Amino acid sequence: MSRLLRILPLLLFVSQSSAMEFSGERAYELLEEMCAFGPRVPGTQAWQDCGQWLHDELARHCDEAWTQSFRATLPADHPCSIADTAWTGAGKQLFNIVGRIAPWEDRRLLLAAHWDSRPFCDHDPDTLHRSDPVLGANDAAGSVTVLLELARVLKQEDLHIGIDIVFFDGEDLGREGHLEEYLLGSRYYADHLQEPRPEQGILLDMCTESDLRIPLEAYSLRAAPRLCNQIWSAAEELGYGSTFVRESGLAIYDDHTQLIAAGVPMVDIIDFDFPEWHTRRDTPEVCDPHSMQIIGDTVIHTILTSY
Repeated sequence: MSRLLRILPLLLFVSQSSAMEFSGERAYELLEEMCAFGPRVPGTQAWQDCGQWLHDELARHCDEAWTQSFRATLPADHPCSIADTAWTGAGKQLFNIVGRIAPWEDRRLLLAAHWDSRPFCDHDPDTLHRSDPVLGANDAAGSVTVLLELARVLKQEDLHIGIDIVFFDGEDLGREGHLEEYLLGSRYYADHLQEPRPEQGILLDMCTESDLRIPLEAYSLRAAPRLCNQIWSAAEELGYGSTFVRESGLAIYDDHTQLIAAGVPMVDIIDFDFPEWHTRRDTPEVCDPHSMQIIGDTVIHTILTSY
């Protein structure tokens, strides 16, 4: 009996340590579960059901969770408006999904991704299927489920800062050449920032595929050079320097630009070299649990070494 009592604390320690480690495999299982709802095109049943699931999952690991509703309109000649005229006029109701860890902390870090799917596969090699919706596994369900797994881990850490986790809606509704039709959720969120505002933030987008290679996105480097260095240094310390490469990347019009414009320095972790982008092939099979592990480990290490 005394031997068992000596073993039990050790077993408890091992169990707690295991629970506090980020798991790329667990994040990938969540990705498969999220994609099983189908394409998350705003206004569809799959989008509605997935949104409720995301809220419930986020609420499990945050001190607070809620949805931030807003209305969005699209021009009459937009493919979504042609299929459903409700997009014009008063528009449709979309919603960001928000979770907060340690809401009592004044110092806050924003972690974000978009959760909607693109309504059309305009880059699909088969022209007959370019009106089909994109499932959006890497763009960006993988990023969302990495954040869900991060929420589970970070809630158990004594961070001395607060974490805001936001899933933006309406990121990918736009037609090429019509920038005003993109980033609807992050634009609304940036215009309605709650106090205390985040000091800075990290956006995940298209960063869970195989053969991951992440250069320094140009808007991020200009707006948040210190945070860029902290993230890339954290990756190098973990042995992920061949993934987080210190090379200048493209300037990508993504959700982080809306927060930067609102005065919140943001870094976009993104691998834009993704052949399946906006095609029917963006399915869970193109994502990799090891890539998800790299992203999760790097974000956690950045937080633990920078705050």
